[in-house]
Amino acid sequence: AVVMCFYAALHWINDYASRQGEKIDNFGASDSSQHSARWKYVKKLARAKNWGDLQDAYETLFRASITARYLKDLEGLDCSAREHYAKYGVDFAFDCLKTIKNRLES
Repeated sequence: AVVMCFYAALHWINDYASRQGEKIDNFGASDSSQHSARWKYVKKLARAKNWGDLQDAYETLFRASITARYLKDLEGLDCSAREHYAKYGVDFAFDCLKTIKNRLES
C-alpha cells in the first residue's frame, strides 16, 4: 500500500506539472535521477505556494517507499517491510496521498 500511494503521488505531481506547462526534467542536472528532479520540483512548488504540507507529505511517502521496497532502515530489526507496516500501519501513506491530491487537483 505504501509503494502504491507513493506512485499515485508521482502521477499527481507529474500531471500537475504538465497542466502548468512545466517539465520536471528541467529541475534536475543532466546526471540527476527522475526522483531527484521531481523532489526539486516539489520543493520549489511548496515554497512558491507556501504548501509545506505538500513537501512533508511527499518526503514521508518517498522515505516510506524506500523502506517498503528496499528494507532501508529495517536492517537491524529482523523483520520484513510487510511485518513492519503490519505493526505500524499504513494509514499515514493514504493521508499523505490525500494531502498531495488535495493540493494538486485544483
